[in-house]
Amino acid sequence: MLREYKARQFTVIDIRSDREGGIYKLKDALAQGGIVLNDAGAGSHVGMIEIQNKLVKESCRMIINSLPYRLPKFLHRYLVYFCVSRRNLFPSNLSLDPTPPKELFTGRRLDRKIDVRIGFGEYVEVDAMPKHRNDINQPRTLPAISLDPRGNLQGSVRFFVIVDPEHSKSTKPCYSFVIRDKWVKMPINQVLIDKLNLMAYDNKTVYPPIELRDLDEEAHSERLDDALLRQPATGNVGENHTGFPCFTVKT
Repeated sequence: MLREYKARQFTVIDIRSDREGGIYKLKDALAQGGIVLNDAGAGSHVGMIEIQNKLVKESCRMIINSLPYRLPKFLHRYLVYFCVSRRNLFPSNLSLDPTPPKELFTGRRLDRKIDVRIGFGEYVEVDAMPKHRNDINQPRTLPAISLDPRGNLQGSVRFFVIVDPEHSKSTKPCYSFVIRDKWVKMPINQVLIDKLNLMAYDNKTVYPPIELRDLDEEAHSERLDDALLRQPATGNVGENHTGFPCFTVKT
């Protein structure tokens, strides 16, 4: 996070914390970077932080109770990301500057078509990006629910793919998410509601800790491996149809 502030030409002078253990352990490292850690005493809290935490929690409760299904616990952190990103779209009543924090941080005006494209937990169909698009056995789209926006210029959003989990070697159920710029909103049906409710129930009573994987990264790795395997064994120095350079040695 500090690197992102530095990349946008912001200088962090101090960090106010309510004795958070993870941040307190970084006190020496922060001091070396010229940042003062202002941590509150034991049993006391920072009022500004407490108010913001209360507002974020209220937003999360409101969204959870408005969804037509039970939200699995392993998706709660993405709900927090979403609520914090929405709060940053509005100016603070503690500041005299009416500019929203999002605009101050990114240096660009808010755009409804980029920053406010979709809510949390909405059912959509996203492109499955199959490795072989001519394979009729591969689905062209995947059912998913919207999570948090990525904050880029394309207006990309992270989606949770509603599929049965795969179990890794450690017996942890492995769910998937994707990041897409385009999607199609669909009315949610009872089948998907029941599947999400079952995920929430299993996550609470049966399943061990959850693993989340990025389908896009796995697909990119598979395409790269296939491209390297398809390189011709003979020929001149050049490029194949995948765009990767092919170097062959003649004996």
